[in-house]
Amino acid sequence: MTATTAEVQQPTVHLDYRAFMTCAAGDGWLSDAEAQLTSWLREKRIDVDLSAGARYEDDSRHFSIIRRQSGDSNSLKARLIESDTPRGTWTTELIAHDRRGQGDWLTLSVTNDSGNFVDVPRLGRYLMQTLPLADGSIEFMDGPRIITESRVDDLIDVLCDEERHGLVFAAGTTSTDGIAFDPFLAQIERWTRQVYGLAQVVVLDPAATARLRVEFGADHSVPPWAIRTFLPGVDPASAIDARRHRILGTGRLARDPDGRVRTMLGGIARAHATTRLLPHEVVSVRRAFDRLENQAIVNAIGSEAEQLLVGREVEPSVDTFEPAPAVDSTTESVERYLEQIELVKAVLGIRSVDADSLHRIADLALSPKTDLVAVQRAAQQIEALQARAERLEDELRFAESALEDDLLERAEIYEDLQDARAEVRWLRSRLAEQGDHDAAYGLVPDGLGTDYPDSMEHLLDRLAEGGGALVFTGDRGVACSVDASDTLQLAVRTAWDVCLALTDYVRARNDDQCQQGVDHYLRHTPSGYRGLTPGKHATTESAMTMQRYGRERIFPVPLDVDPSGCVTMTAHFKLAQIGMVSPRLYYFDDYTNTGRVYIGYIGPHLTNTQTN
Repeated sequence: MTATTAEVQQPTVHLDYRAFMTCAAGDGWLSDAEAQLTSWLREKRIDVDLSAGARYEDDSRHFSIIRRQSGDSNSLKARLIESDTPRGTWTTELIAHDRRGQGDWLTLSVTNDSGNFVDVPRLGRYLMQTLPLADGSIEFMDGPRIITESRVDDLIDVLCDEERHGLVFAAGTTSTDGIAFDPFLAQIERWTRQVYGLAQVVVLDPAATARLRVEFGADHSVPPWAIRTFLPGVDPASAIDARRHRILGTGRLARDPDGRVRTMLGGIARAHATTRLLPHEVVSVRRAFDRLENQAIVNAIGSEAEQLLVGREVEPSVDTFEPAPAVDSTTESVERYLEQIELVKAVLGIRSVDADSLHRIADLALSPKTDLVAVQRAAQQIEALQARAERLEDELRFAESALEDDLLERAEIYEDLQDARAEVRWLRSRLAEQGDHDAAYGLVPDGLGTDYPDSMEHLLDRLAEGGGALVFTGDRGVACSVDASDTLQLAVRTAWDVCLALTDYVRARNDDQCQQGVDHYLRHTPSGYRGLTPGKHATTESAMTMQRYGRERIFPVPLDVDPSGCVTMTAHFKLAQIGMVSPRLYYFDDYTNTGRVYIGYIGPHLTNTQTN
């Protein structure tokens, strides 16, 4: 279950196993998952019936399974805790979600409280071998997949798929240096043994390696006899993006022991699985199970207090119980004692006065008393803490996503800055060569910077006054609401930069300096026209986002743009990273029809698969 200590060389390696997989088995597949779970438990000598909620406990192991049905979906959560093992406590958790029609998935995590490296669990392999589990558009396998030249286009779709959750480890080959393909394939399988369920492994044959280089370009290619780690959402048009996808070179692979390479790749896959944001629906189902477990704890505490009241049908006053007076009649004495016994039974809520009943009453009397009001207050406090934890989790998820975008954007801005500085130096040298030393080395005149609006309201006023190729058709109130969060005017300044770039885009097309759309214009901005960092622009939304939240992206346009008076806008700009607000600008490029660009929305971040 663990790797040796010698294999774990890097202190920063992530050791837990946390997998997320989609399932395309169709409706009713939870029974297949339960069958694999049952087989795995039996290997551990735990034999339980999973057809209903089940529990198992012994001295060092605790297993439980709970189910949840909501609308058109069924879910289960199973957890096995193995404590007091020589290597600490192991916790295995499986959550499986079957939604009618589509949207099925499962998560599997194995953690160790002593910091031991967690191997790919047998349960994960069983599930991958039985169910059609996938990650985005690539199906999970428990071994490398060979990519031939005819399958390169499919591989490119996988690499560029933003819905992909895990990594793709791609190994390249060539036929020009005498190294055999099959032994290298076998070696890749040994090196990547610890990534299954967390990442996909592909080995490109020589023809596929060469073609991917042609299609992707040198920056995003896979060198022969090396392994490249492709993160989700590869952008082959961006040289900066290529830096995200690291290469483990031939020299390192040849020099390091197999165990070190295996653990390093396993740690990379685990680190990504730990930090990658899970889809919103997964988070929602997990939180629903958390609430069910919280309620079960509250119910268990409350039931102890209720035991004291079970069976009590009378509440006699204190003076109801009196000693029997001395009488000569034995019959009257017996009757009086029988009445008193019935009174005792009624007061104590028992059926008979025997040793077991009296011991139970004594135990209850000596046990700590539970206040039902306090239990209710505890339940409310637990719910409040759960809600607060979820809000903080949402903010952290959004911050992590924003940080990733911000780092890429900063790299692109830095690259542009270095190019601009080089251009300034070159221009100054040319001016100096021409003898114009004042222009080459003199002070730059004031007033050459951009005159930015100081609020979204001011920006919209400028657009309304312009009457040019850029038209705002959205909700003015929603746009102006951004100002409350945009305290440093980052969003409004970026929005104005976007407006200037879109205006120059139309001008460039009118001047025949650009023949394609906005994204191409931003990546290849003609000299003399305003551009923008391409990383701020997204040409579309993911398929899952449009399927679930596409209605939010339908915005008004003039009737000469569309007879319905509205169109779906997916192209958008990221204006600023401001917590959960992080505003966006959505637009519709109608240059080929009306010669204009229509801004349908400026406002807070719309719902997608990563937001709650």
